Amino acid sequence: MKDRIITLNSGINFYIIEELEYQNKKYILGSKCDLKKEIINQEELDLFEISIKDNNLVLNNVEDKTAQIITSIIIEKIQQNK
Repeated sequence: MKDRIITLNSGINFYIIEELEYQNKKYILGSKCDLKKEIINQEELDLFEISIKDNNLVLNNVEDKTAQIITSIIIEKIQQNK
């Protein structure tokens, strides 16, 4: 589990469920998690576009139609890997 976790600037731990590259951009789908209890919040998923700026990981929220498209592709990818 720990190899799929990033810590956000806010101090929140974020578990990466799946990654996707789409139209030359990278996206991650994941959820907040508690490392001590090894619990992932399964009720709330977040989708971010990721990039590197000044050697720092930058996460941008993805909304609207793009979020629907990316989420659909990721769900299909997960189902194919079962």
